Amino acid sequence: MSGEGSEGVSAQEAVIGQYQRMREDIASCIRQIGSMEQELNEHLLVVRTLKDLDADRKCFRLVGGVLAEQNVGVVRPIVEANVTRIEEILSSLSSELEKKELEFVAFKNKYQIVERSGADKDKHEEDEELAPQTKGALI
Repeated sequence: MSGEGSEGVSAQEAVIGQYQRMREDIASCIRQIGSMEQELNEHLLVVRTLKDLDADRKCFRLVGGVLAEQNVGVVRPIVEANVTRIEEILSSLSSELEKKELEFVAFKNKYQIVERSGADKDKHEEDEELAPQTKGALI
């Protein structure tokens, strides 16, 4: 009989572990999207800056931690291509995030998981403190 109870507990722990991993995956994906959006904004700033400059003008580009001297005509197409790739990556990450969120909602519905907000947790703890202790026998 004790084996049945421990199986239920381990199954519950597995569900909780899966739930936490799914939340961490979503948070990680959100962080990646934020990082890529920042990268995109930086590239767009460079594109706007280089747009009006003469193609023969000298500029510097950071390549693998080394500052390389080039001209605007060479750098502008490279930065524009990078912008396109970053936008594709962002689109891919956004669709991945959407997929993970749908899986997360389905998982929560399957196991009837309800999250409590911080205010709800505090209220629940207060209710437990105010409830009369009914652990004894009535005489």
